[in-house]
Amino acid sequence: MLGSRPRARSAFPTKVPSYLGVHKSVLENKIQSKRERESDNRLEWQGFTKYISKADVKSSYDDRWSRPNSATPKRITPFEARMIRTKNDVLARKARLAHLLREEENLYKKEMDDYLDEQNKSKISSIHERVEQLKKEKMTARLNSASDKRMQMWRRDNPRVRSAEVERRRQDMIDVWSGQLEEKEEEQREREAERRIRAEEAERDRQLNELERKKTEQDKYKKQAEFKEQLAQQVRDLQQREAEQNKLKNEERALLSNAARHDQVMLEKQLAEKRSQQQQMRTLLYRQYRAQLLRRAHEVERDLQLDLALLERVKAEEEEERHLEANKKEDQRALALEGIALLKQKLKEEKETQEQIDNLYRDQASDWWEKKEQIWAKENAARQKLLDDILAHRKSQIDEKLARNRANQLEVMNERENLITALETARQEESAEAQETQRKRENLVQGFKEQLHLRDEQIRREIDEEEKENLERIKTQREEAELEEREINLVLAQKRRPSSVRFAWD
Repeated sequence: MLGSRPRARSAFPTKVPSYLGVHKSVLENKIQSKRERESDNRLEWQGFTKYISKADVKSSYDDRWSRPNSATPKRITPFEARMIRTKNDVLARKARLAHLLREEENLYKKEMDDYLDEQNKSKISSIHERVEQLKKEKMTARLNSASDKRMQMWRRDNPRVRSAEVERRRQDMIDVWSGQLEEKEEEQREREAERRIRAEEAERDRQLNELERKKTEQDKYKKQAEFKEQLAQQVRDLQQREAEQNKLKNEERALLSNAARHDQVMLEKQLAEKRSQQQQMRTLLYRQYRAQLLRRAHEVERDLQLDLALLERVKAEEEEERHLEANKKEDQRALALEGIALLKQKLKEEKETQEQIDNLYRDQASDWWEKKEQIWAKENAARQKLLDDILAHRKSQIDEKLARNRANQLEVMNERENLITALETARQEESAEAQETQRKRENLVQGFKEQLHLRDEQIRREIDEEEKENLERIKTQREEAELEEREINLVLAQKRRPSSVRFAWD
């Protein structure tokens, strides 16, 4: 009630302008007079309030004293009492507002007259225009507010208008509800359409993901098949290298065995030569030519047989290696065959010689011994040279084969190590690819789970919003029904209530 006074004077500046500094005493007087007026207004309003209270008490006593004893006492409901108090408060507030408006107008006129006496009339005129504008706005707002309140009071006091207003509000509410239902149905249809679109998009995404996954799996299976084929080929190569290595090892063992046999033959030959020298030393003690010739012939025969056996052994070894190195060994085999033929011829000649020796006389034996000794020495030297050449060549062949075998073994070992390294690298790459595939699969599954969770959350939010809207709509309907019932009860109470004294508006 009193709060409207500062709002009414809000158009005036709250600070004193600089050009009013010379009128300090005038302003102090105005402030003092303002405070006095406020105290007077407060006392006046207190008196007015007491008057209203006394008038209410007096009217109640007059009503009670003027009513006959036989009359039924009037029962006032709490709602009617509250309405009466509200009406009295509104009337009192109206009177106070009218009084305040009159005082503010007088104060405004007085202040404006004071301000017009100042030098800056242009500024004051602008202030005056602004104040007039604010005044018009305030008056318009007050008139509208008063008109609205008057209309409300009139509707409250008139049952027909109130029932018409109730009916209008009911119709408006029905229209609002119908519009809300239509909007709700439209929103529901839009949500259903969006939901179908999202479902179709999700289905398309799922199909695309499924196609991509199948394509990825096919590529992966194809790569795995190629990789397995490569691994199988590498394993076969490794097995082949191992077989070659084993073959080379067997060849090396055979060559080492041949070398050992060659050394054994050389040792046997040396022992035979040693025995031959010893035998020659013993034969010098005997000068029995015939027996010596026969013994010598037998010794030569034995030497020839030993040499023949040695050459036969070399021939057998050459025959074993003929399938591997036929071209290289052709000359050695021919040489060995030639030596064998020569030795056979010599052995035959020696046998013939032995037959001739049996027919020799003692005097011819000495000559024959000397001649035969020379022939034997030459043949022995030639035979020894031939055997040395054959054995040296055989030794060089064995050494060459050993060196070549070791080189092949080293090469096969390096290739085997390279294949093992390649297999290990391929296995590591396959393991890394499997881990990467597992990680991608886990990420894809996690993405699907997140999408499903977000979709569930969205559906849950939509359901919650729908339930909330339904609850709000039910609550609004209940409030409207209660309001309508209350207004109907008010109309019925107004019909039952006798007409009261109306107060005119200023």
